[in-house]
Formats: sequence, C-alpha cells, structure tokens
Amino acid sequence: MATVEIELNGEEVFQTMSVELDGTRYRMRLEWSEFAVAWFMSLYSDTEPPEPIALHRRISPGSSPYYTFRTGGPRGVFLVYGPTAPPYGQAALGRSVRLLYVEASP
Repeated sequence: MATVEIELNGEEVFQTMSVELDGTRYRMRLEWSEFAVAWFMSLYSDTEPPEPIALHRRISPGSSPYYTFRTGGPRGVFLVYGPTAPPYGQAALGRSVRLLYVEASP
C-alpha cells in the first residue's frame, strides 16, 4: 500500500490533469472558489467523453474528499494534509495543504 502525493499548483485557480490511481488513469479538475474561500475537486474517468465519478468535493485538511465513490472510482482513499486551522487561502494548495492518495491493498 503506497501513498502518492498529487502535485498541485495553488497559483492556478482552475487546473485539470491526468492522474494514475491504483493502476487506472483518471482526469482530475480543481477549482478555487472565491465565494467559499476553498478548493474543490472533481474526478472523471479517462474516457471520451469523460464520465463523472465524483463532483465538486471540498478539499479541507483532515478530511477525505472522496470517502465513497459510485461505481468506477479508485479503490484507495484521498486524504488532505495540512494545518487544521483555517484560513487556507488559494496559494496554500500544494504548499501547506497537500492532496495525498493512499492506494488500495492488492
């Protein structure tokens, strides 16, 4: 069981990327919300067209934004690591606030 850090850039308010989780490729989208003063993450299949797996989940330290998935999601667990006291700010993502993925047991 390995832990992978998802490389993120808090300077970009909208990011899309391809990530490999448990041997399967997915598309990930991250968005900064000025209104909520928070980052949100969505996960999609890596197919054409992409199928939504989980949408608009808040990234907060000490939480798992995708604790449960509908069919088609990765088997491991996302964890958000960082200081537990807000505010976090946009630039904190990828610096003091990190997104980790713990792979499922084989």
